[in-house]
Amino acid sequence: MTRGRKSLLSGMKLSYTCEWSNCCITYNNENLLKYHQLQHFRELCEQPSQGSRLPVCGICNASLNITDVDGIERHSFFHSWVNQLKAIGKHILEINDWPVCLSDPVSCNLIPELPTKFECGWEYCDFKTNDVCVFITHVSRHPEVLFSYAFCLYFLYNFLIIIYCTSISIS
Repeated sequence: MTRGRKSLLSGMKLSYTCEWSNCCITYNNENLLKYHQLQHFRELCEQPSQGSRLPVCGICNASLNITDVDGIERHSFFHSWVNQLKAIGKHILEINDWPVCLSDPVSCNLIPELPTKFECGWEYCDFKTNDVCVFITHVSRHPEVLFSYAFCLYFLYNFLIIIYCTSISIS
């Protein structure tokens, strides 16, 4: 997004409700929800083993490998990101007086397999994260940074040319 231009979503009062089974805590900040849900996952991993059964996600019932801490974090953060998208969508429906979404709540909570960290594909960038929201924000800022870097190099180059030309004409 262009710097200095406000998003149409800025100023919206959103609420984010934890979708973990038997939990209905609501936050007005997506980061609070993100770390609240992550705590559910951590508590799940700390529970004693139930034989050969893998623990399951309290939101989508997916089996979780408790030895893959990064995978559990990615899974948790992806749920938080989906929750944020649903909160924005719900708010947009409400302010426009549109009908509610009829998608079933189970299928909209399914998380894709995420075997590795989200990795930036920009040249010379080694950024990796388990948080899809942080990843999207990071990647979306590359063009802005690239433009400002090129802009600075353009003026630096022209400034050096001006100094060089001035020094030649003075002598």
